[in-house]
Amino acid sequence: MPASFRVRVCAALLVIGLNTSIASAEDVPETFTVYGLGLASCGQYMSDRAHKPLAEEEYSDWLAGYLSAFNRFNVGANTLTQGLDVAGALGWITNYCRDHPTENIQGATTDLLLFLWKKRN
Repeated sequence: MPASFRVRVCAALLVIGLNTSIASAEDVPETFTVYGLGLASCGQYMSDRAHKPLAEEEYSDWLAGYLSAFNRFNVGANTLTQGLDVAGALGWITNYCRDHPTENIQGATTDLLLFLWKKRN
């Protein structure tokens, strides 16, 4: 694995926030902050893919970091994403985004994980 990829994944893990924020008086249960491309709408994602040569790689890197953090901080989650590669996950999200242009990428990724959860159970 190239060092630059590891650095990007580590950086993504630091900024995702997922469901493991450090508790403070201002924390609200079941909320978290999303950074980076996860904030982009599905419509923006589809436009970026069509017009920006590196967009797919950038979204793929964000997704890899998000799924890695999800697996790291959710006990037993690795079996949820087992057998799923990032290209397959991004393909699912692309199909999802065609039908949900106003959803953001983080929401699309959450729906992917819920789909996988239902499929597993």
